[in-house]
Order: sequence, then C-alpha cells, then structure tokens
Amino acid sequence: MYEPHAVNYHCQDVAHDDQKEKMKLAGRSTVRFYRKHPDFAVKLNLGMTPVSLGLHSALTHAPLLLGYFDERAKHSKFARDLVQQYYYVAGIKEALAAAQRDGDG
Repeated sequence: MYEPHAVNYHCQDVAHDDQKEKMKLAGRSTVRFYRKHPDFAVKLNLGMTPVSLGLHSALTHAPLLLGYFDERAKHSKFARDLVQQYYYVAGIKEALAAAQRDGDG
C-alpha cells in the first residue's frame, strides 16, 4: 500500500575508504548529469566551481596535508567531509579528463 507521508531511514556504516570510492563515483556521475543538463545553475549546485576545482588542485599538490586530513577523518567530521569532498571532485576531474580525451568534452 502506498503511503505518501511514510518515512524510511536506511542506516549503513560505510568504511571511510569505501566512502571515498563512492564519492569518486558520485563525482563521475555528476559530470554525466551535467552533460545532460548543461546549465550554469546546475553546474554550481553540483559543486563544479572554480573554487572547488582549485581547492582540489591545492590539496593534490600538498599530499602531506591531504594525508593529515585523511588520518584525522576518523575523529573529525570536518576532516571527513573535506576528504570526501576531495574525492568527489577527483571523480569530477577524472570524468572531465576522460570526456576531453574521448573528444566528448
């Protein structure tokens, strides 16, 4: 029976390393979604901004800092969110690079 006001919660404990891979996949999916809906507002809402791409590049060039946050992610929500966002943007960059290589970008 359909109940429009029903609420369902699904709690699943996902290991940090597994979550990083899921975030990369989400980033790659973001690029596919944007390519179907190439609107600037969509791009901003999906986090495909010069700021997020620039911060990703800065962390990529500072592996010790990224490693520090990755280690702190076990005990810090801020560090965990930052690292997961890093991998989300990594997925975006991977998909954009693949599209450019394949001539789709």
